[in-house]
Amino acid sequence: MKKIITIPFSVVGGLIITYYLVSLFIIGGLNGPANALFAGTPDKQCKIDADCTLKKTTCQPCDCGDAVNAKWKTFCPFPTFARYQCEMCASPQRDFNISCIEDRCERIWRQ
Repeated sequence: MKKIITIPFSVVGGLIITYYLVSLFIIGGLNGPANALFAGTPDKQCKIDADCTLKKTTCQPCDCGDAVNAKWKTFCPFPTFARYQCEMCASPQRDFNISCIEDRCERIWRQ
């Protein structure tokens, strides 16, 4: 007589969910190197204030952004599902202005 070993569904389901979450974490972690490779260093060159804007410069969920050229784009091909309690970001026009200073996009903080 053969004995059949049964594995509870909850164990198999737990392993599948764990595998899925680890895969997403690893894939989401590839965004940083891909952004550095394809988007490169954030472009801060400008001629006038209208050339500058506030954009995320990394693929991190809590990135508050930086003053960069409006035409520069991040490259984040994979979704990030990480949930964080991010700190509140400073607000443009309330906490700082974005200006072109000496051909470079900069944040000008208010006093």
